[in-house]
Amino acid sequence: MFTFPAGDRPDAPNFAVLITDGASNNSLRTISEAFLAKRSDIHFVVIGVGQLVKLGELYTLANYPYSANYLSATNVSALPNLTQATLDLVCNSK
Repeated sequence: MFTFPAGDRPDAPNFAVLITDGASNNSLRTISEAFLAKRSDIHFVVIGVGQLVKLGELYTLANYPYSANYLSATNVSALPNLTQATLDLVCNSK
């Protein structure tokens, strides 16, 4: 996904924005894969939608500090309200 042929730019940070309304089917594998991606300098911003999200898992997926890299929406209709906050996280990163 984050490769030069797919459009990756070596001079720009790599971000993945994960939007979920629940929990993964395989929490251990999901966390393991996220750890490997973070070791490859992929920065995760996580957006949890609704009341059924597993915060512990999502905080683990989001980059530290979690308070800055985890956003929540009460429902799908509220996602547009997070557009600016998501853009700020991704575009103003160093």
